[in-house]
Amino acid sequence: MKHSLSLRTICESESEKKQLIELFNPEDKKLNNNRAEYTITEDELSINFNVEATDAVALRAMITSITKTLDVFERTTKIIKGEEK
Repeated sequence: MKHSLSLRTICESESEKKQLIELFNPEDKKLNNNRAEYTITEDELSINFNVEATDAVALRAMITSITKTLDVFERTTKIIKGEEK
């Protein structure tokens, strides 16, 4: 069974979108065992993560990797803006 999932992140500004794209550029877009991979596409202020996986466990692992990176970005941004300590 194959699985696919699309995750869309809507940025607040063009600079925020650019920072996120730069953050994900060096990331591995494929699991070491080749069971899942993702591609990134861009819209106006959106970033779309398109995940393909051979099984549900690999899908979950890839989504977790993406969302953890997004979480670190959000937390760091809040700290820089002084919204969170």
